[in-house]
Amino acid sequence: MKRIMGVFTFILAVTGLLFIAGPTAYAKVNVKSVEVKSVAGSSKTAYVAKGKSVKLNTSVNVKPDKAVNKKVRYKSSKTSVASVNSKGVIKGIKNGTAKITVTSVKNGKKKTSINVKVVNTANKITIKNKKAVVAAGAAISLKASVKGKKNYCKDIVWSSANNKIATVSDKGVVTGVKPGTVKIKASVADGSGKSAICKVKVKKGKTDISELSFAKYYNRDYTDKITVTLNNTAVLSEEDFEIKSKSRADGQYIHYEDIADVYTANNKDYIISLANEVYDGHFIQVTINGINGKNIAEKEFVSDEYDASEVITGKVGQYVYYSPDSGYSIIQLESGTLPSGLEIDQRSGTIQGIPLELVNNRRCTFTVTDEKGKVNRLEINFLIADNEYIFTEDSVIGDRKDHIVVSGSDINRIVAIAGGSGTFECSLKDNGNSNYKDWFKVTSYGGSFSITSNSNQIPVGTYDVKVAVRDTALTGAEVEANVKIIISPSVMLTGTVTNYGEEDTNLCYRNTVTDQCYYFSRIYQEAGNNVTYSVKVPLGTYDVYYTTCNDDNKLKMHYLERNIAVNADGNFAYNLSDSYKIECNLISGTGRYDPFTLYQAYLMNTNGKFIKSDMGYIGEKVSFKGLEAGNYIVKIYDIENARIVSESPVINLSSDVSQTLTIN
Repeated sequence: MKRIMGVFTFILAVTGLLFIAGPTAYAKVNVKSVEVKSVAGSSKTAYVAKGKSVKLNTSVNVKPDKAVNKKVRYKSSKTSVASVNSKGVIKGIKNGTAKITVTSVKNGKKKTSINVKVVNTANKITIKNKKAVVAAGAAISLKASVKGKKNYCKDIVWSSANNKIATVSDKGVVTGVKPGTVKIKASVADGSGKSAICKVKVKKGKTDISELSFAKYYNRDYTDKITVTLNNTAVLSEEDFEIKSKSRADGQYIHYEDIADVYTANNKDYIISLANEVYDGHFIQVTINGINGKNIAEKEFVSDEYDASEVITGKVGQYVYYSPDSGYSIIQLESGTLPSGLEIDQRSGTIQGIPLELVNNRRCTFTVTDEKGKVNRLEINFLIADNEYIFTEDSVIGDRKDHIVVSGSDINRIVAIAGGSGTFECSLKDNGNSNYKDWFKVTSYGGSFSITSNSNQIPVGTYDVKVAVRDTALTGAEVEANVKIIISPSVMLTGTVTNYGEEDTNLCYRNTVTDQCYYFSRIYQEAGNNVTYSVKVPLGTYDVYYTTCNDDNKLKMHYLERNIAVNADGNFAYNLSDSYKIECNLISGTGRYDPFTLYQAYLMNTNGKFIKSDMGYIGEKVSFKGLEAGNYIVKIYDIENARIVSESPVINLSSDVSQTLTIN
């Protein structure tokens, strides 16, 4: 099962995404800009032959993005040279230059203009090659030239008769899309209708893997998404991909990675979600069986530089040793002053020594450079006390985007204590806010204490919590610990989920930046498997998905939404159509069995591969949820007598199944 990382985890459930921004979200029309271009794509000058007409291409950037808000007015500075109608069609009257001004109807201050030159009609246009060949996914450049008498238009308009076979740019660059033949037209941009044709044949091209890239998350040293980019489009399925990994450059690819999902929006960039993470410095090999070119590619995953923080506690005269968890590294002090007696040993890449002074919350910043040259930043807070003095860590909770705390989320932070006898009593002080004792809880743990949330109703804000720390073995030895807690804004998501498989379905919101996962908190069960839920999540961008298990015991991810901006309360309705369950009633066939005997139920595939288990008594049900369609067998194991006492026939699962298993 996939490892889920994150500082805070919620149990949640989701459903059809409809974010509610409020009834007055776009009450005011906001015209941002007006743009106009010629038929050839120029924003400076449009050409039209005398006696001919061309249409200007006008666009309005406006919110709300509605046709009624995009209306414009056209005006010619010299109607004797060029006229323009309400639809942006300009007509050449006589040779000369005029300016066409385009003004927004909704906002008269938003306008633009383009020069219009009325010229002589061109004599002809020719394309250098009347025929051309290009491979699908490749590109070629066509050259065209215009001839005429003095003062004629040389601008060219390119067009493709079928963009599904080949496209053409404003510069005449033709890109093959799929095999076939298409006409590429070059027209004079003066409205005269003079044009030339090149027949382009698109042949099947060789499809190669051109690039591998990885999803990277803030302050994370792993990835679980690979984007495979092809040079040409190709229709591929999950079965066409094989993913292997290795942990060292001189190793062999002997470890297979399970694929949880494959997604593409364009048949060229395939996003592969893995069932497990691949860590920094490991290598990935992708093999595609469904393409005819380079079908194997490999790449090392290197995570981004990250920030880390540590607390080092100790006593004066007591040896201190610290080694960053990054392999062999070079450590350099960037800011701050090391406690007297400590030093950086570059031979071992450690901080060590016998401290000679008392140090209370001294923060030093270090750079940690690994063997590959990647530089990470490390902040260490030093607490060095002795047998008579005690110091406590001043800490902040919820201060980083990967440590966001919202109202209703769990707070659980261990705060370090240094010095003294090592046995302490810790209690929440009177902070001048009567709600603090309802919101927060402090628990002593030997040489530290924890502060946890005691309520899900903590409002958004910053709270300076003070904790009294008393050494139980030293009379009068008491200090005050300062803990700042930041509760960030969040949104409330509510709705219903159909066919929810409870904990086996693992339906969640996953932050695309921090990789934090938020699961549904079920409110109540409606008829059947319909569940009403609510959950609070921080503002951000999320993927919404649920997981199932197939009959080969592999995790499958089913994305309901991708890269959605969550910035307002919303109500959602999802149907988990690919999630099924098997329930088995256990009954006794002979009456010989003690009804209090506990039995183990095993779910297996037809090849005997174990998938998951449950336990139950006679008269109860065992159940397996969050399953994909497939073939399964349920076996009942008598734990006391160590034998299989019942087995179901093969269950061809395509909907929820309920069976009775007789124990003989």
